[in-house]
Amino acid sequence: MNISVFDMYRIGIGPSSSHTVGPMRAGRNFISLLRSKHLFPEVEGIKVKLMGSLAATGIGHATDSAVLLGLMGKSPSVIDVDSIPDWIKDIKDKNRLLLDSCKPISFTYSKDLTFEPSVLDPYHTNTLIISAFDAKGSELFSRKYYSVGGGFIETEEEAKLKQEPRALPATEEDKKALPYPFSTANELMKQCRKNGLSMEAVIRANEEVIRSHEVIDDTLDHIWSVMSMCIDRGLNAKGCLPGPLKVKRRANELYEKLLNSPLKVADDPLQVIDWINAYAFAVSEENAAGGRVVT
Repeated sequence: MNISVFDMYRIGIGPSSSHTVGPMRAGRNFISLLRSKHLFPEVEGIKVKLMGSLAATGIGHATDSAVLLGLMGKSPSVIDVDSIPDWIKDIKDKNRLLLDSCKPISFTYSKDLTFEPSVLDPYHTNTLIISAFDAKGSELFSRKYYSVGGGFIETEEEAKLKQEPRALPATEEDKKALPYPFSTANELMKQCRKNGLSMEAVIRANEEVIRSHEVIDDTLDHIWSVMSMCIDRGLNAKGCLPGPLKVKRRANELYEKLLNSPLKVADDPLQVIDWINAYAFAVSEENAAGGRVVT
């Protein structure tokens, strides 16, 4: 299997890996390309075009905000989620975007970020185009991105070459080095039976081709800590979810009801289902609110 565990469990922000995390990563990638091409100092303007599904549901999925945060150099895995509303408000109020968090440029939200839901790219419906301009308004650089799901992005050039999203390992030589290669679930089970190994042992052995034992453990611990913090935030948050519908949060009410219940799981075994529901509501509500989640 060429997709890493750490690609499958991706730390990001809600509410959507394809409509929020992917576009933010596209914004960060665009900044990286500007720097690698030595164009960053010349940039005085940025335009973003959201197309297809990214435009049709862009506001509800915070796609517009996500791209801008990416252009600010923010990463979905470590961004301070509590600061996001203030950052976006600052952009809209001051007509200014702090490119890579260090270079202020003029940016008018209503003019420089456009939504074109009826424009459908033949390759993928989640399409966006980011363009950079100099002080005279001449285009310096432009790149089309596709948010292909799970937080993965592809450029138009990669799509034309039929390249896969980032894989483990990245090269053909590395792939040959996998001790237990497989491409299907049946092949995975054959490897387990043939070598007398559990499924997790096979996966770990493949992961250790490019990561040390310690790095794998530390990264898995970090993923779990993000999951745990997401549950805690969701269980303790009250009020309504952001947005015009004013949907009331339910996780906290269920959580407090369970905490104060005279019955415990030992008395009522089915109560464990109520706890699972509370955790599920907590995570889904954090995701809907744009909190940090593991997708």
